[in-house]
Amino acid sequence: MTTVLRYSKPGNTGDNLDLILDAIRDQRVEKIVFFATPTSPAEGYGDDDGLETNLPLVAALVTGTFIGNIPIEIVLDGLFLTAARRPRYLEVRTMLDEAEKSGKAYFALDRVPFTSSLSPEDAAKTMKSLGPVSPLTPDSRRRYFSLLSGVTEKDYEQL
Repeated sequence: MTTVLRYSKPGNTGDNLDLILDAIRDQRVEKIVFFATPTSPAEGYGDDDGLETNLPLVAALVTGTFIGNIPIEIVLDGLFLTAARRPRYLEVRTMLDEAEKSGKAYFALDRVPFTSSLSPEDAAKTMKSLGPVSPLTPDSRRRYFSLLSGVTEKDYEQL
């Protein structure tokens, strides 16, 4: 039986970035699927999702085997990371750089509904119910980033 947990956000995107980088580098983590939320408030949008000006948000589902070989899924949702402004984009860029190199990162081609108001189990189930996922590679990265921002990474780099 898989244990499902939700990462309790400290409210600091720097800490959130460190957490996802640790997960990417952790040998016990087998797979990370990244998601993008809707671009405007929709069903499920709540206080944990922050201000509308931060949308869309990065969400993720981390899967691994931890203490005692127990399979665990960790839901990362709500106001976790965003590429809404250049300083936040730099955090997302760092995450994507590391994820791309890991070989265990994927992204959903469809937007995930807001899940922060759901139980961790229901949030994970919602995330896993989405359509196909694609490996995050240098070639596919642009597709995922287009779900997070109307500005390209190339344009952000020129700011």
